[in-house]
Amino acid sequence: MADPSMMICAALQPVCGFINNTGAPAATARRFSSFVCIKRNRRALTKAIEDLQAVEKVVQEQVSVETNQLNKCDPRVELWLSRVDGGLVPIDAIEQECDQLMQYSCFCSSSLSLGKRYRLGKRVLEILEDLRGLIEEGNQFKVFGSKPLPALVEDQPRIGALGIKPVLKNLWEFFNSSNVGIIGIWGPGGVGKTTLLNTFNNELKEWGTDYQVVIMIEVSNSGNLNIAAIQRMITDRLGLPWNDTETVQTRARFLAKALGRKKFIILLDDVRNKFKLEDVGIPAPDSEIKSKLILTSRDEDVCYQMGAHQSLIKMEYLEKESAWELFQNNLSTNAIAAIESPAPNVVREHAEAIVQSCGGLPLALKVIGRAVAGLTEPEDWSLAVQATKDDIKDLHGVPEMFHKLKYSYDKLIKQQQRCFLYCTLFPEYGSIRKDKLVEYWMADGLIPQDPKKGHRIIRSLLSACLLESCKSDSSKVKMHHIIRHLGISLAVRENIIVKAGMSLERAPSEREWQAARRISLMFNDIRDLCISHECRNLVTLLVQHNPNLERLSPTIFKFMPSLRVLDLSHTSITTLPPCETLSKLKYLNLSHTCIERLPEEFWVLKELTHLDLSVTKALKETFDNCSNLHKLRVLNLFRSNYGIRDVNDLNIDSLKELEFLGITIYAEDVLKKLTKTHPLA
Repeated sequence: MADPSMMICAALQPVCGFINNTGAPAATARRFSSFVCIKRNRRALTKAIEDLQAVEKVVQEQVSVETNQLNKCDPRVELWLSRVDGGLVPIDAIEQECDQLMQYSCFCSSSLSLGKRYRLGKRVLEILEDLRGLIEEGNQFKVFGSKPLPALVEDQPRIGALGIKPVLKNLWEFFNSSNVGIIGIWGPGGVGKTTLLNTFNNELKEWGTDYQVVIMIEVSNSGNLNIAAIQRMITDRLGLPWNDTETVQTRARFLAKALGRKKFIILLDDVRNKFKLEDVGIPAPDSEIKSKLILTSRDEDVCYQMGAHQSLIKMEYLEKESAWELFQNNLSTNAIAAIESPAPNVVREHAEAIVQSCGGLPLALKVIGRAVAGLTEPEDWSLAVQATKDDIKDLHGVPEMFHKLKYSYDKLIKQQQRCFLYCTLFPEYGSIRKDKLVEYWMADGLIPQDPKKGHRIIRSLLSACLLESCKSDSSKVKMHHIIRHLGISLAVRENIIVKAGMSLERAPSEREWQAARRISLMFNDIRDLCISHECRNLVTLLVQHNPNLERLSPTIFKFMPSLRVLDLSHTSITTLPPCETLSKLKYLNLSHTCIERLPEEFWVLKELTHLDLSVTKALKETFDNCSNLHKLRVLNLFRSNYGIRDVNDLNIDSLKELEFLGITIYAEDVLKKLTKTHPLA
């Protein structure tokens, strides 16, 4: 049986054509078409929906590309997508209504069916026209996204900020001062400078500010100050166009003008070398601009050079409680349970020893904490403690930590690097006298015979956080435990053997002596040095503070022709073996020994510039030998046998280079004679 609707449609086709040909209004034609050609319009509606879905898929893909590039969807595209979402009516509902309508078999079955047909046909036609409009609009889109307007403050990674509240408070005080434009924060690598800057940045966002833009730049990520990369960061934060063809100088002038119109805050993280702000395009903050520049650096001098003269903050190592908390934050629940188990608790003692070895350095506490995070047994913790003392680089993650810390060393010039590595010869947790260190350096040949030069190098190592000042004594410096281990790992390449403070009872093996350039055996319990190894490259030998050392091999110096620094102080030796081969020796320290006489051939030490015979009360002869050491600059006889009864036996007329002479006078008549003796007077 023929479809009634198809019959109606076919019968009325001439009528439709007549209406169109007579120029009847389009609205009338559409109303008639919606009534008559409902099935054809229904098929057109299905096709239009399919076409619109295809266009929507293309648009959505383009929007995804933009959002993946952190761009914002174009508002017109966003509006279109929302209209598409509301315009796509379920096709099943239309199909169902059409099927119900087609159940009527006759055109004039009832007035009710005619009304339904008219309303449904009109609805289909209206939806069809809307869909065709959306399809046409969707096909015309050329731009699907754009860069969003920069936010006032961009969120930075939120990391636990233990122990930084006091320094953060100090930073806010400087920031709120109207007289401060540039603020410098300095401290060793891994101490938390970046964490401090990130926290400050995020607080600016939380608390709000009347500044117009906050820009944070990781300067170290730009290599050797890649100015173009820094300019790109500033340009992006200001929402300005970037032109690859522009020169750095042109772009700097443009950025300076753009920033000059704003009240800005610029945070420069990890500034490694001084640079001119104007070369980048940053106007120097002053009282008129009211803008702020905050920078962090590992080097105090860099902060000064960048203009942070009156507003400098030093990041200190964490206090004991904060260090312990940070360490525990990086342990597993099982490890924490082992630490907190009832007493007696060996694991806790081991954990506390490891925390102490980290010296409050947050980076070390995190790295070493993660390396031991899963340990629960006392034996495993004991091995970890031993590793932190002997060879910390064997712990997981430590080589990567050393790589981060090593930049401060890499930045030094070669001379400064060698002077730094020399400091590793001293025992951990001990202090080093500055003047002694300089004397060693000069005698070893690391620096010229100029103490001022040595003290300038010490100042540079302090500024780079590779040495630390002793708060209790400004004449001394010390090395952080982790920095010292970094230095020891580097010293191996320079053939430096460090055995200081290791409770040794015997000297190192012959193999170690042969290739060594510098050896430190100080602060041990070695009882004799009966060695006669080939040590032709050995320049420095430090054996002081071996209180039970009584005997040296008679041939110990025979194969040390290059030796320049020899320290045997604070030992129990009574004689000095033959030293005629030590023609290059410049520094000799025999203080606090039981030595009774100097060798007869002592006069051959023509290069000797520093001789320390202080507190050698058993020494009674051969002072005349000193008069033949024409290059002596320092002669220390404090609390020695000399000066107890007389001063006549010290002939120093020929010591033209002498700058320091130490004598302890015990009697008034000796003092009177001294004031009349030439050239001592």
